[in-house]
Amino acid sequence: MTDQTPRHGHLAASLGRALTMGAGEMTSKVAVAAAFMWLARMVRPDIYGQVEWALSMLTVATLAADAGLGTWAAAELGRRPDAAPLLVAQVGWLRLGLSLVVSAVLLMLAWLRGGGAGAALAVYASVLWLM
Repeated sequence: MTDQTPRHGHLAASLGRALTMGAGEMTSKVAVAAAFMWLARMVRPDIYGQVEWALSMLTVATLAADAGLGTWAAAELGRRPDAAPLLVAQVGWLRLGLSLVVSAVLLMLAWLRGGGAGAALAVYASVLWLM
């Protein structure tokens, strides 16, 4: 009977963390959807289109800056848990470097595009390295 208690406690804790994480993700998605609905009603369609263009560019840039490093790092940590401190540092620095390069490319695209879309993209590009 005592063997079952820790396992049950671990399962309950894991389920609690998963539910908390799921609730946070759902809250985030609802907030973003509400923000875009509000924005779509508050600005002219051409301005909204410029913001959407800039966001689509940011989405592609975020994928490029991530480069699947999280998935690779998780697999490596599963294989070599003792290498965690070094691996976390390496992935962090690599992501920072990729983000800076991608931000520079986005700023160049923003300058070439100009107008409201270029300004929106420049703002997004300037904070990409924070992700």
